[in-house]
Amino acid sequence: MQFPMKTSISGARYARACVCVLAFAGAASAGELDYRLSAGVGRTDNIARTPDNEIDETIATAGLQFAFDQSTAKLRADVVGDIAYYDYLDDTFDSELLGNVYANGLFAIVPERFTWAAIDQFGQVLSDPFSPPTPGNRQNINYASTGPDFMIGLGSQMRLRLGGRYSLTTYETSPLDSKSTSGSLAVIREISDHRSLSFNVNQSWTKYDEEALDADYDQTAAFVRYEAQGARTNVQLDAGWNRLHRDSTDDDQTGALLNIDFSRRLSSASTLEFRGGREFSSSAGDFRRDQGFTNVGLNTTPGIQTANPYQLDHASLAYEFFRNRTGFGVAGTWEDRSFEDDPLLDQTLNLYSAHVRRDLSPRASLDLAAAYSQGDFAGPSPSYDETTLGLTFQWRLSRSLSMRATFDHVDRNSDSPINEFTENRVMVTIGWGRGDPRATRVPPSFGVDSMTGH
Repeated sequence: MQFPMKTSISGARYARACVCVLAFAGAASAGELDYRLSAGVGRTDNIARTPDNEIDETIATAGLQFAFDQSTAKLRADVVGDIAYYDYLDDTFDSELLGNVYANGLFAIVPERFTWAAIDQFGQVLSDPFSPPTPGNRQNINYASTGPDFMIGLGSQMRLRLGGRYSLTTYETSPLDSKSTSGSLAVIREISDHRSLSFNVNQSWTKYDEEALDADYDQTAAFVRYEAQGARTNVQLDAGWNRLHRDSTDDDQTGALLNIDFSRRLSSASTLEFRGGREFSSSAGDFRRDQGFTNVGLNTTPGIQTANPYQLDHASLAYEFFRNRTGFGVAGTWEDRSFEDDPLLDQTLNLYSAHVRRDLSPRASLDLAAAYSQGDFAGPSPSYDETTLGLTFQWRLSRSLSMRATFDHVDRNSDSPINEFTENRVMVTIGWGRGDPRATRVPPSFGVDSMTGH
């Protein structure tokens, strides 16, 4: 099946937009903005990530890392990103912009009555899900959504919330661009100042720009939600039913809906987070849900990109500790995607990671990171497992100037020998900025933090 050529997501245009966002964020005195502008050079011994006939490549890079958050009566914002421009000096590949950006804002037009939400997420996904990520096997994806929420009081303890969203998902090359509209209704009962119980109904409609896909669908969900914010524990639990309706076949698929989002302040230095559940989802839906849970970096999102929705079973666990000059963390995610209409697309993705950081002095730090990922696919598709090791040394030359040296080693094994490879890469950059930009979404806050003044 042939599809018309698409207009690419402009990397240069997106980079300019990021600079504008940062300029606006810097002007918001109530928020906290950290950033690092960098330039440097690197060398890899296998830029194409092939099993043999490896090609060395020299890389010139310019990058921007940033993080901004603000929480006031009028605005709650969370912006975090890591983008880099890579110029391949030996001309093995064309230059490219890569990285991830997560930007989420909630504007209180009439506090506690009328709010407006806006979110934009940018990153990369694989063009061929069975081959390793290389400059020739990744494409940009962008998700943007906006819409209002209205809150109506129904007495001292009851409220009615009405909401709507309009969303756009855009791919650089794949013909999977789509538009979604959704509406939601919630009847909420306040059990106490920090606990609530609600009944929710959501309806969404997804239409693809490419009519030849014949893949439009809509979803309906009805569920009960329990939310609680304690001194050390936050929890949100959804339990109910959802329906998936495909326009092409006029068929319905129904199933249980279950989601849990749990976080716990174990001590003043450690936090535990868990997410899991079962629901209907899509390739673009998984990208926007998972981005930034463990890290926003230059990584490429794995998995098959398809127009077909599927049943998703998932679980994610992350633990973080930092005290004095030492910090470490471990995380794991598991996703099982089941396609009722095409079981050959079934896939299971796993990622396990760990990192350790040590501040050697007020000016120098050392980071060691390791990750192990698996992709298991149904049918004749080749599965793989991949191990990544990384070492980063950072030296602050002054309050705003720093030098960073990194070494990365990647080793992939695959059922398909042509997709196996090892790569070693070194990079040295000089950076200028303010603070130390975080690499995840704003971490959860707890009542005990405000009580202890943290």
